[in-house]
Amino acid sequence: MAGTPQTLILVVGMHRSGTSLLGSLLPQVGVPMPGELIGADHHNPEGYFERSDITALQEQLLLDLDRWWPSQKGVLPLPLNWRDHPASEQAVEQLHALLAGEMARHSGPWAIKDPRTSLLLPLWRRVAHDLGLPLKVVLCLRDPKEVSTSLLRRDRLSAGMTAWRAQQLWWRHTLQALLDSQGLPLHPLHYGRWFERSGQGGPERQLQELVRFCRGTDPSPEETRLALAQVRPEHRRSLRSLRRLVPIHPRLRRLERQLLAVADGQLERGALEAELASAPLPIALPLAALRHGPGAGAVAGAPGDDAGPDPASHPWGAAALALHGQHQALGRSQLVNWCQWSGPTAIDQAYLAAAPASAFPLLQSPPDPGAATTTDRPAAGRILVWGRDWTSWPLQAWLQHLPLALNPRTWELLQGLEPLELPAADSPERRGWLGLHLQSLEQSTAQGQLERLTRLELVFDPDPTQVGLLRRLGVRACRLTTGQTNGWLDQPGDGEAISQQLGLPAPESLTGVGGQLLCLGSGGEDWERQLQPPCWGLPGFDRLRLDGPEQARLLAAWLQACNTIGLQLVRLHPSREELDLWGWTLLRPPDAPPAGWLPPQTFRGEISIPSLQAELAWRQAGCPAPEPCHTPTPAAESLWEQGDGLAEAAVCISLHNYGDRIEAALDSVRQQSLVALELVVVDDASSDGGERRVLAWLERHGQRFTRSLLLRHPGNAGLAAARNTAFAAARSPWCFVLDADNTLLPEAVTQCLRVARSAPATAAVVHPLVEVVTEETAVGRGSAIEPLSWQRNHFLANNVIDAMALVRRQAWEQVGGYTHIPGGWEDYDFWCQLIDAGFHGVLCPQRLARYHCHGDSMLARGTNQQVRRLSRLLQARHPWLQLPMAEPGA
Repeated sequence: MAGTPQTLILVVGMHRSGTSLLGSLLPQVGVPMPGELIGADHHNPEGYFERSDITALQEQLLLDLDRWWPSQKGVLPLPLNWRDHPASEQAVEQLHALLAGEMARHSGPWAIKDPRTSLLLPLWRRVAHDLGLPLKVVLCLRDPKEVSTSLLRRDRLSAGMTAWRAQQLWWRHTLQALLDSQGLPLHPLHYGRWFERSGQGGPERQLQELVRFCRGTDPSPEETRLALAQVRPEHRRSLRSLRRLVPIHPRLRRLERQLLAVADGQLERGALEAELASAPLPIALPLAALRHGPGAGAVAGAPGDDAGPDPASHPWGAAALALHGQHQALGRSQLVNWCQWSGPTAIDQAYLAAAPASAFPLLQSPPDPGAATTTDRPAAGRILVWGRDWTSWPLQAWLQHLPLALNPRTWELLQGLEPLELPAADSPERRGWLGLHLQSLEQSTAQGQLERLTRLELVFDPDPTQVGLLRRLGVRACRLTTGQTNGWLDQPGDGEAISQQLGLPAPESLTGVGGQLLCLGSGGEDWERQLQPPCWGLPGFDRLRLDGPEQARLLAAWLQACNTIGLQLVRLHPSREELDLWGWTLLRPPDAPPAGWLPPQTFRGEISIPSLQAELAWRQAGCPAPEPCHTPTPAAESLWEQGDGLAEAAVCISLHNYGDRIEAALDSVRQQSLVALELVVVDDASSDGGERRVLAWLERHGQRFTRSLLLRHPGNAGLAAARNTAFAAARSPWCFVLDADNTLLPEAVTQCLRVARSAPATAAVVHPLVEVVTEETAVGRGSAIEPLSWQRNHFLANNVIDAMALVRRQAWEQVGGYTHIPGGWEDYDFWCQLIDAGFHGVLCPQRLARYHCHGDSMLARGTNQQVRRLSRLLQARHPWLQLPMAEPGA
């Protein structure tokens, strides 16, 4: 609007709350919604009026933060320090570029609509501040019951949506938008008012107030007519099909009324914010108290309802009251629900963990684990175990850390079958009943075991966070540490029994003959053939048969003995329970005495003996961060140059010691159907005379190209340097990358160029389908090339695009070219650099190139042997990756 200062209007609010309807109104009153908008579907027949790039950006960020909005975790607050998360930083950069581009095209108010913005307003405020762009916020409201109905109809199957989660999402989106918009102009409006009868003032008045808020003037009669023509009765489908849902939580109704009062000028926004500040409410609302099936007419446990257990006497009572601010009726209702559903949900547990410690009696006087060792303990006591089988050797390893005097004569205490009846939680008879809790609280709740834990005198758990949560739920839990042992794995006669029953050698026989490592499990036939000092190997470790808990104890004792005499245990393909055991052992207090059990080095996936030794050396050095990458830029000598014509594409070949293969690659380029073609070959100091073969070939066929060039490095500089030299020497705007041991099909460059010409400027790569040709000399499995199109998510765990692709030379220059990655993966890193810079690739859906898999390839000779090191390097360079081999213990 002429004369109106530029302002960005952010349309926020809960999904299915009329944000799309508002998006259709704003352009009719002179507030454009620029960008490529998401089209219509049967859920939104008129369209979503959301920018596809903004929606994709914010959706991906919520996924990266593990808070995908319709999921169960979507109702939780964003993680602490989420604004500093690498994914958030990347989103800020992309958002900055998008908004800066739009600012250059607008002079008045313009709008962007996306309900996800409700959760991410701090990022928008940061970017707008940097750009000097004023912000206003329009908060869309809708009856939460209508929203729940609409969400259930749309997302029940795709996201497992429930009526209770829908209420929590309404609460989270609305309250978060209100809190995070403090200090910004805010205008709430209600979806239902668009459908009031014309003449009663509802839709006309709401439109007038909206236009005044956005641009400072009243709408014209024509603008009013055009805008209100977008409001159609069929848009309110949920009103016609309201289900008999669970009751809407009164906090939702209260917040809805308060925001309407702000919109009507009956309540100052500052007063509402002051109320929230004086009595802060949770962003995610615990709604389990309302979890009664469809048709429930009222909230169970409402005032006057005395049914159900008394929170004052139930072990979970303190937790139920804490979730509801000590409100007795709501606390009783919560407790009824937990008793019906075997305990608190994961969401309830997340908020219990954050509740003030003063609300929980067991946190004021935690149980004394030393009480378990008193001499007057009844002889009939038992140890009950959750999460492990008695024939599991990791369980036997845990038993040695219990503060009990265990010996073979106390096996009657160690029975895995739970009794049918446990003493009541407040019964003195529970003395002597102990628990060893070695699973997640979520598993115990799902199995209906949480209440049984409250009946035990003492429950040991190695997870300190979980111990605190168990105490909040009335379980007398204490931390199981590894700072002491009870001799359970060091009993007379164990050595002889291990030899007789398990067939394993005495640990002392494995030292003194060059053995330093004891590898448990197999890395494959090649790995077993490489076994030699300093590595001992037990490839059949996973097939050891353990007939009963005593043999499981003997195996744990043998492993501890091997560790105690100085053998470094190396576990290949560890089980989940083994990782749990060793993971908590690592958390032993620094000042604790030696535990007699140190965690082995664990490795997942394939690994060779040399790689194993290199990884162990890296870990022993303290796991240093990868060194910065340095890419050489050698001066290249020109051995051949012919022609001075221009071409749209060049084929760039890097060569190092593939003299026996280079002519096949060159012949495949000569046979390209594209007539005007540039050829650049860079020899990276081959020692097999490959450059002479190229020179002889060019003397015969060089005239076929508009321009042909052969360059030679004085010394070997690496693949990245060779490619950079070729790109720098080429004159064509597009360069097709080809390694000397691969070949192209005749239509490769022609067809990829056809796709490139129609691609947007942000398309930096056109990649064809690649045929993998496995030769007789190939070692191990073939190439990991997959027939996938270019999508960022495809790159998270591994490279899916081969180097043979058509690359926009301008994009190569903008990201600084290829980077030298010691050991390989230059192409993977280059793709990630392009993604970081906002570029993307496009698939040419034809088989146009051949990748030759052979034993002399760089992949087989070096890269596959260094996967873990390379993964750590690329993970450090591109934090958004999720490379499994970069994780500790991979």
